[in-house]
Amino acid sequence: VVLDISRQDVSEHLFAKISHLVQHVGIDYIKWDFNRDLVEAADAHGRAAYRRQVLALYALWDRLRATHPALEIESCASGGGRADWGALAHTQRVWTSDNTDALDRLRIQGGAWQFLPPEITGTHISAVPNGITDRVFTLGFRAAVALFGHLGIELDPLELSADERDELVQWINLHKRLRSLLHSGDAQLGEQTADRVVRGVTATDCSAAVFLIAQSGSGQARSAAPVLLPGLDPARQYKVCAPSPQKLMGNNPSAANRSLFEKGIIVSGAVLTEMGLTLPRLYPAQALVLECNAIDILPG
Repeated sequence: VVLDISRQDVSEHLFAKISHLVQHVGIDYIKWDFNRDLVEAADAHGRAAYRRQVLALYALWDRLRATHPALEIESCASGGGRADWGALAHTQRVWTSDNTDALDRLRIQGGAWQFLPPEITGTHISAVPNGITDRVFTLGFRAAVALFGHLGIELDPLELSADERDELVQWINLHKRLRSLLHSGDAQLGEQTADRVVRGVTATDCSAAVFLIAQSGSGQARSAAPVLLPGLDPARQYKVCAPSPQKLMGNNPSAANRSLFEKGIIVSGAVLTEMGLTLPRLYPAQALVLECNAIDILPG
């Protein structure tokens, strides 16, 4: 059954019940799900009501937020859900999919970035095996993919090993450190093939950037092509590093790759955007997060 919120008595009932729970239970976040499509877009009298229903929902959201200013509401993505641009004026974030499988999320979140600011899209580090696909990925891969959004944790830390809990804390701290950039910069959509995804966020003045390089397939070439990092200032120099808790992977890494993880490397924006970086080899379901910070004077 779909409640007809355009009816005043229904809207009043919902507001009273939800407002009571928010106030007396201490709720500060509501996930407003939409798992029931409006297949009959009419009211009890057979009159067209879809538009009135949507506007009434927006008004209910606004009323709840006005009464409880600290309340955050997350809208839904599922078929027929209100993850539209209209909903963005009335909610604080959007859930892009119940599928939190990190490999699938590369495609899902990339599509969402075409329409929605990354910082309002819910991205969770979820448990494994994944509840939708039953696939198992490393904590590092799941965290790297989830870093670029409104980060959440969808697992029980008590079920993690001591090493995994420590790694999770480091990923959360990394997100907190980068959050002001991730949630205010310009989204950059780079390479997206069947084998590799490159995307990131750059500061509006190009002074800093964070990029995700994720391997989704094995690729056909013996060696992967250099990675281009879009949106940087070609006239500036950048210190590029792979921040903790990431560790260098692969056999016989180059000196440049070791430096990338240990102290960072200095590269011009022109090289990063036009020629690219040769990075450590990534296997399917592996990812690398790169942090770039502009510098004024080269050391030495």
